[in-house]
Amino acid sequence: MPSRPPRTSIIQVSYLIPITEDRFLGTGKKHHDLRWQLHKEKLYSEFGGYTISPGLYSGAYTDPNAKKEVTDESFEFRVAVSSKEIGKLRKFLKEFVGPLFRQKMIYTVVKGEVEFIESNLDMIKIMP
Repeated sequence: MPSRPPRTSIIQVSYLIPITEDRFLGTGKKHHDLRWQLHKEKLYSEFGGYTISPGLYSGAYTDPNAKKEVTDESFEFRVAVSSKEIGKLRKFLKEFVGPLFRQKMIYTVVKGEVEFIESNLDMIKIMP
């Protein structure tokens, strides 16, 4: 009997994108529609699909540089990726999502564990 190839597990990863730019890094204003459209197009082309959770998520945290409380509202995106693609998704968040939306970090949940993916801030200069 031929052996089966190893099964690759599929993992749901979720991450939050605030509806406004980081006020210490960017303008603090709401993102324009072009950013949301670019994000969805690239997310789909890179990973083959996504889900946007209904409604907005409200939260608060302490800005690591300004040491001040920040409150925000965010959209939650979910994407199913193979365990082999987790690194690719982290890079996507670091190199594309964080800079595109002018965020220092992207709050991400992988297999139930929280990760704060730091943005490549040098990339902000080339993002719309």
